[in-house]
Amino acid sequence: MNSHIVRFIVLILILVFFSGFARQIESIADIEKAAQNPLADRIFLGVQSYTNFGLGPYNRVQEILNVQPVIPFDFGNWNLTTRWVIPFVFQPELTSESGRDFGLGDLKTFFFFNVHTARSIRSGFGPVFLIPTATDNSIGADKWALGPAVVVEINSRQWLVGLRVDNLWTFAGDDDREDLNILTMQPFINFVVPGTDGLLLTSTPVITANWETSTNRWTVPLGGGAGYLIRVKEFSFLGTVQGFWNALRGELSPDWTMQITLQAIFPKKRQPD
Repeated sequence: MNSHIVRFIVLILILVFFSGFARQIESIADIEKAAQNPLADRIFLGVQSYTNFGLGPYNRVQEILNVQPVIPFDFGNWNLTTRWVIPFVFQPELTSESGRDFGLGDLKTFFFFNVHTARSIRSGFGPVFLIPTATDNSIGADKWALGPAVVVEINSRQWLVGLRVDNLWTFAGDDDREDLNILTMQPFINFVVPGTDGLLLTSTPVITANWETSTNRWTVPLGGGAGYLIRVKEFSFLGTVQGFWNALRGELSPDWTMQITLQAIFPKKRQPD
């Protein structure tokens, strides 16, 4: 059986298990937009598969599997949303036609503070950290890094639109490895199609700039895709498929990327009567 199919089946089984604890109390549109929201006010577990095509002179394929638990905390008028990005990487040898490494990559964590509000426009801010947890030098940077992160979004009717921006700078790590100074911007555009009982149109490209290089700094992908929310009795999960072509490519960027995301969504806590 194709390895991509096996991974896809495993992702579904993981998410069904975790989402079995959820109770549906919201509309489909609200649940779908919550799953795509960086300022999430509920717990959910996301698993993202990035398949990168056309790396290096031999057009190798790289696979990155991100496990992303999101856990919010309520502090009166404030909400803290924590997002943990735990990558598992199949890294090909770029200078040959064969050979690859596999292992855990560097852990990236976000902490977004935002004020509770009923307004359609919201913003959040906080720190982002990169922790050198990689099990192989070819997979991680072997550097500690931190920086600021900001989110601005508009949540209105069927739409969730916004922008997440962060920049990481090295502050410790192996002196023999290159320092990090990387900007990441992720615009997100989501539209819940009325009357479809779960169809979502989405585009969430990840734009990066490596300030440590003087040429080919930017990677700018173009594309998008669709998703669907499935609800079975007391649980739900959202699956999306997107494709992106890199109009601008950094030194180690692929030609194009296929992204598959599965998210188990837990409901908002009921407010006390």
